[in-house]
Amino acid sequence: MEQVLVPIHPPDCPWHTDWHRCSCGLFHTLVYVEPGEDDSVVTHRLTVEEAITRQFNHAKTMNYSYLSQDDALQDFIAVHWAWFEKI
Repeated sequence: MEQVLVPIHPPDCPWHTDWHRCSCGLFHTLVYVEPGEDDSVVTHRLTVEEAITRQFNHAKTMNYSYLSQDDALQDFIAVHWAWFEKI
């Protein structure tokens, strides 16, 4: 099975006609932190789409293939202890 590297907006997502109106959640923001230099904390923010793409790419380097975008997202969240940012 070939790994899809770009998250797919479902057919009913308004993204297909106007990306500003995306309602499927791929543009929601995830946040995670990592230790920085000198005991600092580095905060990272990225979209769900970016997180899924990163997880797919990492899986590819490990000769692994996800069965769904949601599985990749859940692994990204678990590995990075990420959470959704509410604006």
